[in-house]
Amino acid sequence: MITVAVTHEVKDFPSWKKIFDSDKPRRDGAGVADKGIYASVDDPNKLLLIFEAESDKTIQGMFNDPELQQLMKEAGVMSVPEMWTLNKG
Repeated sequence: MITVAVTHEVKDFPSWKKIFDSDKPRRDGAGVADKGIYASVDDPNKLLLIFEAESDKTIQGMFNDPELQQLMKEAGVMSVPEMWTLNKG
């Protein structure tokens, strides 16, 4: 099991969250579990998302899906997501 941390900025958190929540079946089907959504204290539109997945291949497959890329645009993701794939030490 790996942990994945993703950061990006969104146009409007409530609008983004509605679309993010509606995409849960895709994450579940890919074997990617939501572990947390955190917003910056200084700017609630700067986010850190935490996921767990079986492997790096699993998470890369989901994030490289063109449908997800389009959904992220529709949700108002404004910056290129940065992703860290982590093993527990």
